[in-house]
Amino acid sequence: MEILKEPWPHLVIDDYYPEDVFQKLISYSKQKLKENQFGSDGTFRMRFERDPELDEILSDNILSEEYFKYFDNHREYDSSIQVYTEISGIIGPYKYKLHSEASNKIMSLVVYLGPEQGRGTRLYDKDKVFFKELEWKPNRAFIFCGQDDVTWHEYLCDKGTFRITINQFIEQGSRE
Repeated sequence: MEILKEPWPHLVIDDYYPEDVFQKLISYSKQKLKENQFGSDGTFRMRFERDPELDEILSDNILSEEYFKYFDNHREYDSSIQVYTEISGIIGPYKYKLHSEASNKIMSLVVYLGPEQGRGTRLYDKDKVFFKELEWKPNRAFIFCGQDDVTWHEYLCDKGTFRITINQFIEQGSRE
């Protein structure tokens, strides 16, 4: 695990999921994308929220409050926090706008699933000046606590490629 402070605090953890869980996530995500004919109808982005099969795969691998110890500054939260999970598929060319993280997200986790090569997450400083791009590596996790107007980041996918990630968020309040 790398604990990085620039341009703002974040963790990078290789081999985040045990190999058997990682392989199940790969199979599950490919199955869900195929079932929904991802890309065949012109779609370029698709997200799948939790369902019983995903819950079962991740039963012992839910984002935990234990990571808060690595972050001096994080948004306040109370007992109504919950973990929201999604699998995200993107076909390039695609670029998600520069943002500092939704205010209900206390902690964010992104794990790169596939393909073998791709584009990681681009990090910016508080002045929105590009700082670095996290290197894409399957089963690499990126964890951070959102801070308003501080944790600027974006992600993209080059033309002719795809990007699959699993995202978990510790959130305040409920999703409607």
